[in-house]
Amino acid sequence: GPYVSEDGEEYLRAIVRLTFVAGSPKVHVAATHIDDYLETEFTDIESLTMPIMLADGGGEATFLVPGDDGGEAAVEAAGPDGRLMQKHDALLSFAGEEMAGARASGVMDYRGDDGAGVTVAVENFWEEYPKALSASADAALIEILPPLAGEDFYEDLPEHVRFPFVEQHYRFKWGMSKTTRMSLSFHDESGPDLAQLAGMTRVPVVPVVPAEYYAETGALGELAPPREGVFEAWDALVAERFEQHLQLKESQREYGFFNWGDWWGERGTNWGNNEYDLPHGLFMQYARTGDRDYFRLALAGARHMADVDCVHAHPDPLHVGAMQLHSVGHTGEWSQHLARPGWSYAYGYHTTAANGHTWADGLMDGWYLTGDARVMEAGIGLGEHVAYAMAPTFEKLGTHERSAGWSLAAIMAIYRATGDPVYLRAAEEIVEVALSEQDIEDTGAWPHPLPSDHAAGYPGTVGNTTFLIGVLLGGMEAYHRETDDPRVLESMEAAMRWVSSMFIPDRWAFHYTSSPHYLQNPQLAGSGLSMLVISPVLYVAERTGDDDLTELAAHAFAAVVRDGGSGVGKNLAQSLFFASNIMAAIDRADPESPAVRTALHADPDQLVVEMLRTAAPAKRLQIRAPLVKEVLLLREGDEPFIVTATRSPYGARRRADETGTVQLIAPDGEIVAADEYDTGQDFEFTAEAPADGPRGVYTVRISDDMRAVWDAYSSHGRRVVKVDEDITFGGLGTSRWTLYAPPGVTRGVLDIGAWHSGRWGGMLLGPDGRTLASEFFTNAGEGAQSAALKFDLGENPEGTMLDAVLQARLDLRVRVEGIPPYLSTTPDEWFNPEER
Repeated sequence: GPYVSEDGEEYLRAIVRLTFVAGSPKVHVAATHIDDYLETEFTDIESLTMPIMLADGGGEATFLVPGDDGGEAAVEAAGPDGRLMQKHDALLSFAGEEMAGARASGVMDYRGDDGAGVTVAVENFWEEYPKALSASADAALIEILPPLAGEDFYEDLPEHVRFPFVEQHYRFKWGMSKTTRMSLSFHDESGPDLAQLAGMTRVPVVPVVPAEYYAETGALGELAPPREGVFEAWDALVAERFEQHLQLKESQREYGFFNWGDWWGERGTNWGNNEYDLPHGLFMQYARTGDRDYFRLALAGARHMADVDCVHAHPDPLHVGAMQLHSVGHTGEWSQHLARPGWSYAYGYHTTAANGHTWADGLMDGWYLTGDARVMEAGIGLGEHVAYAMAPTFEKLGTHERSAGWSLAAIMAIYRATGDPVYLRAAEEIVEVALSEQDIEDTGAWPHPLPSDHAAGYPGTVGNTTFLIGVLLGGMEAYHRETDDPRVLESMEAAMRWVSSMFIPDRWAFHYTSSPHYLQNPQLAGSGLSMLVISPVLYVAERTGDDDLTELAAHAFAAVVRDGGSGVGKNLAQSLFFASNIMAAIDRADPESPAVRTALHADPDQLVVEMLRTAAPAKRLQIRAPLVKEVLLLREGDEPFIVTATRSPYGARRRADETGTVQLIAPDGEIVAADEYDTGQDFEFTAEAPADGPRGVYTVRISDDMRAVWDAYSSHGRRVVKVDEDITFGGLGTSRWTLYAPPGVTRGVLDIGAWHSGRWGGMLLGPDGRTLASEFFTNAGEGAQSAALKFDLGENPEGTMLDAVLQARLDLRVRVEGIPPYLSTTPDEWFNPEER
């Protein structure tokens, strides 16, 4: 019902749920505040509190207050001193004194003169700051949102958590809500054990049943129960990345009443709104392993999605129930190119289920496992939005096929939970659009002009993006599991032709898109998005008996285990959403298949070494930095000497220069040819040296603003890059390069560095395949990292070619010391310019 003033005026809305348990003196309260005032986009409120008054009067209070030893002590206080306020995640105040770094569990006991009373325990007291508990002789007060008058703590908070604190008010956007959960434990004069109650509030009890039971019932979907020696590397990897994720929550301060349960940092400005449904991935890993920490964060995430990310009121009913995609302040602007990121933002396409960022599995999991009504309420609202607003108006996939994929997965999750045929009919409408646009006879895909970022410098390219097709097929898989529609299986089977064509067997990874930029550069392919593709591949393989598809999918999964990943919310979620389906299918596959055996018993270190030792030579130089880049080419003999340099736009730096230059310089310093180009475009430079021109080392000198990667080569084929100072290669992937140690030189250093998240490193191999040095790391978003690969050949009387296998998801800095500082892509290309 609405909030009502003394004169009867109604304003905003509240839902308060009370849960009573037979034989227990404890009452659970879930108080939801909803901004349904639609005259303005934002509503500011001063405070939101709930008083507690004892029938027989009284006013003595005991608070649990953090102590210096890390524990909490019971302290009696009332009147002006009877107030405990968690101002933010690193600041607490009690009795007017501030305590930096302290975090309270949110427990207060309030009793009358006879000792009888009630103990209040507020869940996530510090995580969902600000919160306060206070007491006087007349009443106790649960301050869900304490008054901020006279407080300036929020002015020192980072911008991404400061946004709802405006002029000492709390700002809500229309349609946003927040639920605060607490318990009231009534007692006689004996009173409760406050420490025990605090412990149960901080770390709620989570029931664990065997994974075999979940697998047998299928209630949560497909699941592979743990077996000794099977998927152990996967479980270890998830645990490591989850710990990184928790550390990021601390370093990025991902707390606050709107924020707890979500992760921040998408595109450097946005709250992720749990993109790729991190709650579902964590719930399923909890069901498999019994690890309660996964459950607790998953539940916090599902509750956040239900309250904050779903629209509960809006002037246009088209958006009611919809889930907002990653945004500033959860519901604001969303682009990474924002001079001043804003919370104010008109709802449109990005606030409908066609936005390709809509999930319901985690909401349904939360309902199945806890019976949380608010979570299911939001799920039903999302289902109604899909059924009555999105599906009837959905007419085309657009350039991002996940528009159908994720909305299909979401509505099917809600259908499985409710059995409501309205939701199944909505899914049918979405499926019909996908079937109508498929090129089923030829490519098997859904070809269209690629957006500029997917075309990667090849405007007008027609094709698809692999992970988007994977998401579409994942949604169709969810639909086919319930309907067994033969047209859908036929569609998915046809799509496997295209998916298979995008797989790189010697890398166990998929090309990002079908743009020539990626097809011609397999070293750019990584496994980071593979988990969004593998599940429908295995689904089709099982239903058609296609062993080749099973082998492809098993290798792709093994590569994910091999390559690791970061704890960044988006990366963690994209690897977890379909993981349970994938592992269950692999667990059912033929264990005699070498690929399946590799996936079941994957040893990451062994797989990494295997991949690195068999890495293919780099096909392109991919030079990004410095601003002035040089490639050295050797001209020998009397054949024509034709030089080509190609520029491919790359990266997200702001444009610094409108134009750049390319020069071909002869050994005598004469400029043979030069050209100017637009730094907003791809570019190809071609020049031919005069037939009577000098022999020796020619230089291709490029001036660019580091918004592209460059390759340069000649008709003679011998080329090197000087790496005595920092050179950066962009979009490196994993590739093999060549260095040379002259006779008598036995020691040297390959210094490398990376700053983007993901796995990176290098390995030096001698001519006999012996590992001379090896260093590999996973950057979880900590910034720039570096490593020195020091090698000692022992003896080197005749000179030795060295293989350098380099790996980085994006950019890698390279420098060589102790040996000639020249790097080539193959041994045949290498030469020493100083000897020519």
